[in-house]
Amino acid sequence: MATRADLITAVMVHIGELAAGETVSAEDSSDVGRMVDNTVGTYSVDGFFIDTTKIPDFIFEELKEVVSAIAAPAFEASEQEVQRLLILSRKADRLIRNRIGPQKGHEPVEANYF
Repeated sequence: MATRADLITAVMVHIGELAAGETVSAEDSSDVGRMVDNTVGTYSVDGFFIDTTKIPDFIFEELKEVVSAIAAPAFEASEQEVQRLLILSRKADRLIRNRIGPQKGHEPVEANYF
């Protein structure tokens, strides 16, 4: 299981803004952290819960792809790189949704039997 900080670092490395072993600056961590929160929030609204304190290994790489596609333009990635990441993020988004499925709520359900 990974954390939000692990995801932020992975995104920064993936978009080429951080070399392996380097530390993310506070400003970049804050910026990418908001992108992570917004992405996870969008999944939550759609019924897919992701706990950023314990990101499952089976969706970590896909979540990294989705957030990277959002972060790349903010870090002035080339148009070609942004397009490449967008294509990868669409596939990653489908995989996330298929792997975690919508979470059922605890709301009462109305049923008419007769």
